[in-house]
Amino acid sequence: MRLFTGLQIGKESMSTHAAAINSIADNLANQNTPGFKSSRAEFATLLADSIGSLLGSPLNPGNGVQATDINQNFTQGGLDSTGRELDMAIDGNGFFVVRRTSGGVSTDFFTRAGNFQTDANGNILTVSGEQVLGFTTASPATLVPLNIRNVASVSDPTTTVSVFGNLNSAAPQAAAPAAAPASFTELNAASEFSASIRLIDSLGDTHDVALHYFHTGNLTWSVQAYVDSGETTATAGTPVLLGSTTITADATGAQATAAAPLQFTTGWLNGAAATPVSINVGTMTGFASASNVQALQANGTIPGSIQGVSVDENGVLLGNLSNGERVVIGTIGLAEFRNINGLEKIGNNLFASSDTTGVQTNGSPGSTTFGRIRAQSLELANVDPANEFVNLVQFQRGYQAGSQIVSTLNEIIKATINLA
Repeated sequence: MRLFTGLQIGKESMSTHAAAINSIADNLANQNTPGFKSSRAEFATLLADSIGSLLGSPLNPGNGVQATDINQNFTQGGLDSTGRELDMAIDGNGFFVVRRTSGGVSTDFFTRAGNFQTDANGNILTVSGEQVLGFTTASPATLVPLNIRNVASVSDPTTTVSVFGNLNSAAPQAAAPAAAPASFTELNAASEFSASIRLIDSLGDTHDVALHYFHTGNLTWSVQAYVDSGETTATAGTPVLLGSTTITADATGAQATAAAPLQFTTGWLNGAAATPVSINVGTMTGFASASNVQALQANGTIPGSIQGVSVDENGVLLGNLSNGERVVIGTIGLAEFRNINGLEKIGNNLFASSDTTGVQTNGSPGSTTFGRIRAQSLELANVDPANEFVNLVQFQRGYQAGSQIVSTLNEIIKATINLA
C-alpha cells in the first residue's frame, strides 16, 4: 500500500513541476508582448492522514507536492519609446479600461498594453477590438468609449485685427479717391501704400480686404478698407468701401493720439452672418522710411479636420486639427483594485475582475495614486529571461526526480509481484 502512495507522490511531483514549467514557457513566449505580466507557480505540501504514532509522536507522512495557484507579478515593466502617436504606457499604478460588446452586452476588461489603434469610425480600440474608455466633457465622471471624431471644431469669425508698421512721412501727398472708385487699378494708382488682410466669416470662408493708405499732408493719412464687390454682390471687379479712419503722426513719428479703429459690418454673398469687424491701426508710425506692414494680428479660426492625436502625461487626449488648433477629445481612464492579484488572465493582454479583486476605483492619470501616461511609448513585459531559464533548470530537475521515483517504485513493485 505504501509503495502505491509513493507512486502517487511521484505523479503529483511531475504534475506540479509540469505546471511550473508551463508557467515559465508562457513567460518566455511573451517576453516581447507589450504590458505582459509574468506568472509563477506556487508550490505547497500535501499531507496524508495520520497513520498512528511512534514513541508518542504522531506519524503524519508527507503525501507529495501540489501547485496551489499561479500568481501574477505586477511589477512595472520597462518603457520603450516607439514614436507612434497612439502608443501609450502607464508609468506607475493602474490599468487601462477597455470594453467589449457582444450580443448587446458590454463587459469591461483591464490591460497594461497601450498599443491602441482606431477604426473607420474613429473609435480608439485595442489590437483585439475592445473600445478604450475615458472621460469626456459630456461624461466627466463615468467612463465612456473614446472617439477621435468627437471633437468640436467650429468656425470662429474674425472680429478684431491689429496692424503694425510704418507710413512714409516723406511720401507725396495724394487726395483720397471718391467713395466708389471704378476699379482696383484706379485705387492702387491713387494710394501711397496698400496691404491686404484676410477675414474669416461665420461659415469659415475667407475674404480678402485691402487697406489703402492716402498721405493727405501734415503727417496725416486716410486709411480706407475695400473689398471686391464679388464678395458682397453677384458682380465682381469693383472696389466696395467698407470703412475708413484717419492716422496722424506727431514730430517724433509716433501717433500722439491713437487713431480710431476702422470699423465696419458687412454681409457676404455666401450667406455668412454679418459680423462687426474692428481694425486697429493706432500703433502704426509715421517715420521718413519706406511704408510697410511689419505684422498683422487677427482673431478667428476656420474649421479643421482631425489630422492626428497626442496625449499628455495626465492622459488628456488632444486632437490636432488641420487648422492648427488642438482640441480636447477626452481623458484616458485608469482603474485600480484593492487586490490586483485577484485579476484573471483572459488572453489578448486582458485581465478580468473577480470576486477577490475587491473594490474597483476609476480615475485619471496623475490623480491620487494613479500613474502618469508616457506618450508614444509602450510598457515592456516584466519577464527576466535569465531568471526564467534558471528556474526552468530547477523545475526540470524536479520533474526528473518525480519521474525517477515512479520508475524506481515500478521496479520495486514488479520485484514484489515476482515473489508471489
